[in-house]
Amino acid sequence: MREKLNLAAVGIVCATITYFSVYQSFSLVGYTGSSYILHGLAYFGLAAVLLMHFHPTKHGIMESIILASAAGIGIELIQSALSYRTFSFLDIMVNTFGASLVVFDYHGFAVDKIVALEDKALDQIKDLNKVVPV
Repeated sequence: MREKLNLAAVGIVCATITYFSVYQSFSLVGYTGSSYILHGLAYFGLAAVLLMHFHPTKHGIMESIILASAAGIGIELIQSALSYRTFSFLDIMVNTFGASLVVFDYHGFAVDKIVALEDKALDQIKDLNKVVPV
């Protein structure tokens, strides 16, 4: 059950980042500083939920950073094909930097909060199954 929950979180975060990265009406043109902060936070979040899937080990941390960074590169490539978006190496660097911050936080605030939410959800599912057997 935990694996399904982890994959669902990865899918939701990926879908959210992709949506806001390619949707024409959402643009932070003229708000460069805010844009880079959002990029960094988004890819930190993606790396954090990926880390929950891969587990907080050295190998899992590297996989999370690599996959989150690869997703950022993929989205930049998609943006290069869109007439209303542009490809940016700086965005790729900020995305990778944001994903890399998971190294410092893998037993810190954000990832621990995600694990706590995941544990709470799993406990509620277990309690529900006790009341209504499936």
